[in-house]
Amino acid sequence: RTHKFSLRVSFLEIYNEEIRDLLDERQRGKPISLREDSHGEVMVVGAEEVEVRTRQAMLDCLHRGALLRSTGSTGMNELSS
Repeated sequence: RTHKFSLRVSFLEIYNEEIRDLLDERQRGKPISLREDSHGEVMVVGAEEVEVRTRQAMLDCLHRGALLRSTGSTGMNELSS
């Protein structure tokens, strides 16, 4: 048997009580919200989703999102956001 699947990724940051989409390079400010469905599952609405087909494509998304993270110095870790 052949199995088919699709993998889509999102990369979000919660910073100063705001949810930011780290894969939205243009930072268009689309509203992103978290909602809970009737089964208690949390859904993210409005986030960019990127289909990845290879390990490298996944790493590229992580790298791209990491560049857009908000970072600030804290007493614990200078890379902490």
